[in-house]
Amino acid sequence: MRYNHANMLHLPTKKFLTLISGLVLAIAACSTPPIQQQPVVCLSTQQNCNGVCVDVTSNGTHCGMCNNACGQGLFCSASACAATCAVGMPCGNSCVDTMTDSSNCGGCGMPCGNGVACVSGQCAVSQTGAGGTSAGSGGGANNTGGQTGAGGGGAATGGAGPGSGGAGNSLIGGYHVHGDWAGFAFTFSDGGATITPESFETMLDTDGPYCVKGNVLGTPELYNSIAALGFNVSQPKIEDAPVNKVASTGDGVFVDITVNGGDTGIRVQLEDGTDPSAPDAAEHRWCANLTVDANGKFQDTIPWDAFNTTCWDAAEGTAFDKREIAKVLLYVPDPGEADPSLDFDFCVNDIGPANVQGRGTGEIVDSCGNSGVNWSGTQTDKYANVDGGSYRFQANGWNLVNGNMVIDLLPGAGFKMSTQSCNTTTDAPCSFPSVYVGTSADGKRSGGYSAKQISAIQSAPTCLGWSSGGTPSSHEYNVSYDVWFASNSGATYADKFLMVWLRDPPSFQPGGMFPVQDGAVIGSQTWQVWNGPNHENKPVTSYVAPNARADGKAYSFNLKDFIDDAVERGYLSPNDYLISVMGGMEIWGGAQGASITGFSAQVQ
Repeated sequence: MRYNHANMLHLPTKKFLTLISGLVLAIAACSTPPIQQQPVVCLSTQQNCNGVCVDVTSNGTHCGMCNNACGQGLFCSASACAATCAVGMPCGNSCVDTMTDSSNCGGCGMPCGNGVACVSGQCAVSQTGAGGTSAGSGGGANNTGGQTGAGGGGAATGGAGPGSGGAGNSLIGGYHVHGDWAGFAFTFSDGGATITPESFETMLDTDGPYCVKGNVLGTPELYNSIAALGFNVSQPKIEDAPVNKVASTGDGVFVDITVNGGDTGIRVQLEDGTDPSAPDAAEHRWCANLTVDANGKFQDTIPWDAFNTTCWDAAEGTAFDKREIAKVLLYVPDPGEADPSLDFDFCVNDIGPANVQGRGTGEIVDSCGNSGVNWSGTQTDKYANVDGGSYRFQANGWNLVNGNMVIDLLPGAGFKMSTQSCNTTTDAPCSFPSVYVGTSADGKRSGGYSAKQISAIQSAPTCLGWSSGGTPSSHEYNVSYDVWFASNSGATYADKFLMVWLRDPPSFQPGGMFPVQDGAVIGSQTWQVWNGPNHENKPVTSYVAPNARADGKAYSFNLKDFIDDAVERGYLSPNDYLISVMGGMEIWGGAQGASITGFSAQVQ
C-alpha cells in the first residue's frame, strides 16, 4: 500500500484520513486550537533544535548547541565557530562532510529529512517510528486552507542489473508531472467536509484526470470545513517519499479544470511547506480564485503575482514572492454563514508551471520510421545476435534463471516478446533483449559505427517505439535505453552507463538509493534523475519517466541533451567515449506480448 507522508509519521491512507477528520486545525486569522504535535525523532548524532534535527558539531546556525549562530565570515567547525573549516567543506557557514551530513547529503543544501541518515553521499532509508502529522484546515470565504500532509513514498536500496538498478518499491499510482513539478496527488477533508476518492493509488501509469466530489459545510465564524485535492510538486515516485520543494519557474500556474456540477468557486492555493501550527503559517500560503466558463471549464495560466495570502481581499494581504513551494491545493472554500453547505464535483485535467524552459526538445510520434531495417524471423536462442547492417539485435538472455523466451523480429528495427516465462526477484533482470548501434559485450559491432568522444559529439538524434501489447501494469519490465561509455574507444564493455526509461517496472528502480532530482525537464518531457552503482559497482545515471511514456507510439529526441545533462552533473566526463546505444526491455517477469516497435540512433 502507498503511504501518505505528513511531516514524518507514516500512516496507511485510510488511517491517515481518519486521523485528519478528528483534528481541529489552525487557519489564517482564526483562533482555533493548535495542532497536536508529535515528537521529532532524530539520529543519535543530531539534536532537536526547534523541531529540526541538526548536527551541532557543524551547523552554523546551531553551533555546539541549539540557537548558537556563527557570525558573518565564520564557520562551525568541531562544535565551535572558526575562521576556517578544520574538517569538511564549507556549506554556507557550516563545515560538513557531504558523504555523511544529512543536511548536505551529496552536496550543499541537499537535506535528507529528520531521522534519515546520509550514507556515502546518499540519503538512507528513514528510521521507523518517527512521528508527526499535520493536516489541512478550513478555507472559508475569508480564509485560506491549511497546509496538508501528502501522498507517496520511500525506497529500499539495492544494486542493479547490467546498466540498471533494482531495489523494490511498490506499484504506485496517482503520480502527476508537469514541467518541473513531479509528485503524488492526494485528497483530504476536515471540519465535517467530505471528499472522494480517498486516494489515487490505483491510477497506475496514468496522469489524470484527477476527479473529486464531495461536500463542504458552512461554519460561520470558524471557517474550518475543507475538502481539497492536492499535488506535491517535488516528490520522488517511491514508497514513503519525502515532500520537497521546487523553484517557482515559468510564467505562473497553468490550470486545466472541468467543473461537472456543484459549486464553481474553485480556489487554487500554493504552500511552501511551513508547519501549519507555526504562528506565521498564514503568511506561507497564497491563493487565487479562478472563474470557469459557461461550460464549467477553465484552461489558462494564473500568473505568480495573482496569488495572495488573502485572495478574497488582495489589498489586505501579501503577494506571492516566487519562492520555492512544496504543494498546490484546489478546493471550494467554506461558505461560512452564506450557505449551510456546498456540493462540488470537478476534475483537474492538468496543473503545473507554465512555459518552463528545459534542455532540448523531443516529441511523441506515431513511429520511428526506420524503413532501412527489414529483418524478420523467430529467435529462440537466449544468446541470439542478428546482424541488420547499421543495427544489430541481441536476445541477451544472460540471466535466464528459469523459463524461456521466444522473440519475433519486426521490421523497423523492432521485436516482440512472443513468449517470456522467466521470473526473478533479484536485482539483475532475466534478460535485456535489445536493438543497438555500436558494440555488444561480446564484441559484435554494428556496421558503420565508431566510438565517439563526448566532447566531439554534435548531435545524437534517436527514437524508440514500444507497445505494452495489453500487458498489465504489474508486469516487471522496463522499456529503456542503455547507453555505454568507456575511457577507451576500442572497449567492448562500459565503465559508465546512462539509461532513459520510458516504462518503470512496479518493483524495481534504477541504480541509486533515491532520485537526485524529481522533475528534470529534458527533451520536452519530465524525468526523475537517479545516480548510483549497478551490480558491478559501476556508475549508472538514469532518467525515468514516472508514468509509462509513449506506449503504442514512439519518443523521438536528441540523446545528446541527456548526455550533456549527465556531464553537467559530473556523472560523465567530456573525455568518455560513447561506445554503444541500445534500446530494449529489461525483463524481471512478464512482458509476454510487449514489443519494441522501432528504434533508430545516430551519433554525429
